[in-house]
Amino acid sequence: MKISARLTEFEKFYIQKEIGNTHDNVHPFKESNLNMIGMKGIDLLKCKELWASGILLLDVQMTFSRPVTDEFEVEGDCVVMEFLFNTASTVTITPLKRVITYKNLTHNLTYASDFKASYHVEAGSPIDYFTIVMSKDFYHRLLPQESTLHQEFLRSTETHGIHRLSATLLPFTPFIHELIYDIKHCRQKGELQKWYLENKIQALLLIQLEMYQNHNRQKIAGLSPYDISRIQEAKSFLENHFRNAPGLTELSKQVNLNEFKLKKGFKACYGITVKRYVILLKMKHAMHLLEKGDHSITEIAYLSGYNGLVQFSAAFKSFYGYAPKNIQCEHKTADLPCLK
Repeated sequence: MKISARLTEFEKFYIQKEIGNTHDNVHPFKESNLNMIGMKGIDLLKCKELWASGILLLDVQMTFSRPVTDEFEVEGDCVVMEFLFNTASTVTITPLKRVITYKNLTHNLTYASDFKASYHVEAGSPIDYFTIVMSKDFYHRLLPQESTLHQEFLRSTETHGIHRLSATLLPFTPFIHELIYDIKHCRQKGELQKWYLENKIQALLLIQLEMYQNHNRQKIAGLSPYDISRIQEAKSFLENHFRNAPGLTELSKQVNLNEFKLKKGFKACYGITVKRYVILLKMKHAMHLLEKGDHSITEIAYLSGYNGLVQFSAAFKSFYGYAPKNIQCEHKTADLPCLK
């Protein structure tokens, strides 16, 4: 793949990179930095590049004293992850032949066979974006073709042209902020850096796919912004009160949303029922206590919201596939053997 970015008014390329089409497990990431400040018409242009075979990471900040067109192009089949922190630009993507208005703190995922986009930047408007460009081969190393998580998006990669994961830009989440921060401030070098960055990129990709699925489920369920806010409140309430979680009827009153909408909407937003989510919270808490080793299994049963050892053990085994005493035995010291 060949990747370039050019400011047409200045006849200047600030990105020119060829990164190949295949994933490479051996060679580490390379880095380059461009800093232009106070030049004629260019108040600020900072571009940090991290690249390895089949992938390029771009961290860009720019401000211009006059309107500018930024032409970005990728030659070859590619998957582009765009994360827009600060933008006051519109973009025309070829061959979509339509203008898209970009918004702050939004993101999207695009497949293209030869990606071409013209970003129209207003004078004096700070631009801050983080973009990941990867080859199809690299993308499939992160997410295998047989995965059910991306079948709709994957079908677009079998044809020429361009396809965006979501018709509308998706909003940032705290997890996206955290992962991009980790990538930007990665201190590892060599092979360790490569594994670290690829792991973070995979996590970002999975969040994008999950958000798209949730967005679709919310639309299908006919949820209003008010409904979604009530469902989010219900989730937060359960996270703080899972030991004595209320039933669906009581929870619906707690968040001021009717029971049917809460039941249907919770599954649409989070892909899990309210009852199953409570069990998940209890089991995660129980596992944490078991691994710490400060309590007996009977104590952990009550601390996790169960009325007795038998009920807790049955729930734990159903959830994890093995009894809680197996975890406890693993954490016993050699001089205190487990009783069978």
